[in-house]
Amino acid sequence: MNRILLLLDNPVNRKLLAEALRAHYEVVSATPTPAALDGEFDLGILDGLALTTLWEAVQARKKRAEPLFLPFLLITSRQDVGMATRHLWQTIDEVITAPIEQLELQARVASLLQTRRMAKEIARVALQESSHAVVILTRNGIVQFWNRAAERLFGWSEAEMLGQSLPVVQSDDPAGWEVLVSEPVANGAFTQREMWLTTKTNHRFIAEVSCTPLRVQGADSPITHVLLTARDATERRMAWEAQRRRMLEIEAFNRITTTLQQSQTAHHKLRALLDETLAVLEVPAGAIWLWQRENDDLRLVAATDWLQAFTDVSIKPGKGVVGQTFARGETLTVRELTPAAFERSAVVGRVPAKWGSVCVPIRTPAGVAGVFLVAYPLTQRMQPDRIVVIESMARVVGLTFQGIQMNDRIGTLNRYASLLRLIDQAIIHGDDLANTLHAIVRDIVDHLPADAAVVQLRAPGTPAFETAAQIGFRHPAGYPVTRPGEALTGRAVQERRLALSSDPVADGWQALAECEFFVSGAAVPLILKEDLTGVLALFYRSAFHPNADWIDVVESAAQRIALGIERIRFLDRFRGDHPPPSIPAANAP
Repeated sequence: MNRILLLLDNPVNRKLLAEALRAHYEVVSATPTPAALDGEFDLGILDGLALTTLWEAVQARKKRAEPLFLPFLLITSRQDVGMATRHLWQTIDEVITAPIEQLELQARVASLLQTRRMAKEIARVALQESSHAVVILTRNGIVQFWNRAAERLFGWSEAEMLGQSLPVVQSDDPAGWEVLVSEPVANGAFTQREMWLTTKTNHRFIAEVSCTPLRVQGADSPITHVLLTARDATERRMAWEAQRRRMLEIEAFNRITTTLQQSQTAHHKLRALLDETLAVLEVPAGAIWLWQRENDDLRLVAATDWLQAFTDVSIKPGKGVVGQTFARGETLTVRELTPAAFERSAVVGRVPAKWGSVCVPIRTPAGVAGVFLVAYPLTQRMQPDRIVVIESMARVVGLTFQGIQMNDRIGTLNRYASLLRLIDQAIIHGDDLANTLHAIVRDIVDHLPADAAVVQLRAPGTPAFETAAQIGFRHPAGYPVTRPGEALTGRAVQERRLALSSDPVADGWQALAECEFFVSGAAVPLILKEDLTGVLALFYRSAFHPNADWIDVVESAAQRIALGIERIRFLDRFRGDHPPPSIPAANAP
């Protein structure tokens, strides 16, 4: 039965751990002192405090056990991992964090003891029967033994490898093999590391490789050989990295929640989401593009690293990797980015070589609202679990953008409500038509907002409409006379409904547009009790796409203006019919 040595500083924890392990192993519980390490055991379990005190003694004990593997397991809290890091890789073979799950503990212990038993078997039986790849090298790195497990793991046969140098098996680190083998020869110490290796058939995998110095003539003799063992650790490493990224993802979501609550602007919120995502993925470059309805293109709203150079680059839906992701509504991965991936000659020189990307659509309930792009050097591999993280963050961006839109709409509706109140106040308190209309068009320009506004009233005895109040026009003449059916305002008068225009040439107000640089406008008739009183027109010097809220407030404003005109005219008629009584002069003294 395997013997486990418990060296925990806390006696209560020693007792609980002994009870958990005693059913399957022989357990020796001792106060953590150097003397406790002198006995025979197959696995040592320490906590953080014991490791801090005994790390030198543990290293010495492991050295005395060489070439056999004597494992040590560290139990520590997540907060204390940093304290143990100083000695972790020199003395500890496995780490488990408290609180301890029983199944996880049993699995870790079983794994370490299995490695220990394997080391004993290597010493007792033929190395050829090992399930691990076992290689014996001269101190100069020449292969002298190559077992069947090495053939299966690396792909080369024994005949191909005997007498060869170990770097035949390619590593991502060109100096990796040399360092790994030279360290035990130079220091007489056991070394272990994980390496990306490539098999004979060009399959890449992560190998856990260990090297132990061998002294054929006895413990005090010179090191003549190195015993190398290796196993495929890809699945375990990927699982560990996935778990670590999941923990980072949870921490990032927590930080994002706090940041979103504290951020005052939409830009800060989106930048925080981008930064936290890149931190989880451990990649430097990323960007968020959002669709701009008025121009029907995608514009950069947040970016890091070299993608910040794309601030002035607009991308049309369907064009390049960003536009295609937006148009298709599907995640798009590009093995290696080029300027052509952005479909713009302006980006030549801005896209570095040997970078890949993942583009994920940003969705809101209304549809795809933008694209989340993450770029990474080709030396980093974008595994599927990382893409899942990007897609999760893209959903958060979508929800955040939806919240930003809702807040913007609430602010806009409040501004519209304020405009209608101001119009009502101007009407209630106004007794001069010209002054009242000037106050109203000023408030309309400020609150909708618009670049210019005009109110025209029907000229007595004619079908034409003449300007009664205007603001925002650069030319002294302002807005011309309106005749039914002519230009934008004439169409609104003739059709007796709201008219919109984004093409001055086609809609017959090109001369005004050329003079004032307007590119879009809207006009709504002023009607009260089926009587057409006048027309309200608004103009913009940039593209404008009104939504239902804007149309509602403009039509409501037109109804109020028509009512106000009728009220002031009624007061004028009343004052004309009923002049104020004259006050007789006082008698002279």
